[in-house]
Amino acid sequence: MTTSTPRLERCDLGRSLPVWTPARDTVLVENTPIDYLDFASPVSGLGSKMGLDATNKWPGETQREWGRPIKKDPAVTARIDAIWDELAIFKQQ
Repeated sequence: MTTSTPRLERCDLGRSLPVWTPARDTVLVENTPIDYLDFASPVSGLGSKMGLDATNKWPGETQREWGRPIKKDPAVTARIDAIWDELAIFKQQ
């Protein structure tokens, strides 16, 4: 989901997922220090982390050609943002 509003830029999966291949771009690290208050971990203070590389790939990282980002029409983006505000979608608390 993408939008021009700054409140959603941190959640822009629409740009990240197309450049992410799970087998190539995921790193799992086990037995690493975590927050002691994380009660989901099997051992207090130890857990796992997952890293995702969802960046555009450089030559040598893939054989695929990368396209240009799609440019959104500012008028359409403003209209959608107004509708979302009216419907209180992604309302900040």
